[in-house]
Amino acid sequence: MAAGPDYMAIGAPGDSEHGSNSGAIYIFVEQSGSLVQQSKFAADDAEPNRYFGAAVAASDDTIIVGSIWDDEVAAFAGSAYAFRRAGEVWEQEVKFLPFDGVSQDFFGAVVAIDGDIAAITSLGQDAGANGAGAVYVYVRIGTVWSFSTKMVDPAPEVGGRFGHSLGVSGNRIVVGSNSTDRAQVFLKTGPTWTLETTLTAVNPPPGHIGFGTGIGISDDFLAISALHVNGHEGVLYLFKLQGGVFTFQERKDSPDGMDLGHFGWSVSMTQDRLAVGAEFSRKMFIYQRIGDLWRYETAVTSNTPSIDDGFGAIVAIGAGFAAAGTPTDKTAPHGGGSVHTFPLPSCITSIPTMGTLGIGCLAILLLGAGGFLTRRTIRG
Repeated sequence: MAAGPDYMAIGAPGDSEHGSNSGAIYIFVEQSGSLVQQSKFAADDAEPNRYFGAAVAASDDTIIVGSIWDDEVAAFAGSAYAFRRAGEVWEQEVKFLPFDGVSQDFFGAVVAIDGDIAAITSLGQDAGANGAGAVYVYVRIGTVWSFSTKMVDPAPEVGGRFGHSLGVSGNRIVVGSNSTDRAQVFLKTGPTWTLETTLTAVNPPPGHIGFGTGIGISDDFLAISALHVNGHEGVLYLFKLQGGVFTFQERKDSPDGMDLGHFGWSVSMTQDRLAVGAEFSRKMFIYQRIGDLWRYETAVTSNTPSIDDGFGAIVAIGAGFAAAGTPTDKTAPHGGGSVHTFPLPSCITSIPTMGTLGIGCLAILLLGAGGFLTRRTIRG
């Protein structure tokens, strides 16, 4: 799931229009205060069991889509696609394939984009260690995408999951490795990408904390979650770019303090707003930036709550609304998942962000300054 300036792109990797689990993307646009489906499309070379749409990222009129079981290079080596909008039509611009892909690399597991820079994770890549992971970077000039670099963990570990989370903003890419409790910041200078800094949790408790599970970035601000802190309640670390270095600003604990709540399972950020998903407590928390600090605003939940619907597994903020995916919502048609959107006050700004699973219905809750005003459901 990803939000563009005036649209939402939702992945449905289990869609079977072109064969079982071939996958699809649904595009919703705002009309008269509601989100309505504008289009649905698949890859030009759609085939069964490719799971196209397992990851989605958006920036302006471009979206990046992961297809993690694509077997063009090798079995489950994966692929990704770039689509650009022309009017109301989304045209496939390029298909990305890893130049050194092998079986079970799962290229396309996580994707991110800002402007003409795209980052794509190959989560199963054996880059220095078995399953250490790698990130491939592509740059677009005009309409042509070119491979730029392959990023790897400077200290690779077995099962390190380098690229579990990604953020792209301007000439920086942030790569989270939640199995190693690190996040690396890479800076582009000319055509060259260099490791700028490595971020870790500030005053962390002993043991593995899952730092790098979720990443949100927008210009000078960066949010990184650590899922396993406080009895797996989860926490969020917030940084600001100062003097060319991301400096720790503050830590946010879960507003509801729920053990095993997994606050920070997913993170999405604009310049002024922050959405944090907590899958096991089935909530999405919204924050507003005041100066350099972030103030908690509210929590939102599903209007059809279910203990296993996955609400909060994926969150996004778009132009005037926040959204939370429920990829395992069994109440949706065919059990295909749903996305709940929450229009926000007019002071909310916009951001693009990352992917989701499944779409069955779209729940609209209108949020005013005093709380929830209207509730309705649109089915796609």
